[in-house]
Amino acid sequence: MGPSGAWAIQVTSAGSNLVAEIKPASPSAGELVTISLTGYGFDIDTSSISWFVDNKLKSQSVGNKVFSFNLGPVGQQSKITVLVQSTNGQKAAKSFVFDPAEIELFWETQTSQPPFYQGKARPSAGSAIKLVAWPYLVNHAGQKIDPAKLT
Repeated sequence: MGPSGAWAIQVTSAGSNLVAEIKPASPSAGELVTISLTGYGFDIDTSSISWFVDNKLKSQSVGNKVFSFNLGPVGQQSKITVLVQSTNGQKAAKSFVFDPAEIELFWETQTSQPPFYQGKARPSAGSAIKLVAWPYLVNHAGQKIDPAKLT
């Protein structure tokens, strides 16, 4: 089985008037991520919205509640910040920190398969399945983290 996307995200808010939806829910390194905002207590469609990637302004306009960006490679953190100011002066902010990783999953069963069957043995009712996860994590200095040191 090939690598699966794994990621960590940390979300912080100020004003707590913003709700964000992130798609896909589990993005892989390099994948396109879309963040959609909903606001309550003010009209987000008439608000000035600024999107920052790693503290650099990428987009600023009225009602721009959807933002897309490509997630960086494994080990490269991406910080997205959105600042919203409504027409009545109300302010709200939300920050997201994406930290992509990859995990390879391997599995096997203790079942038999028909003669000349070229595929992998499939599990049957009550059979045991052995699952092994092999993480590929890189620290922020670009060095691979030894899986044996993880708990």
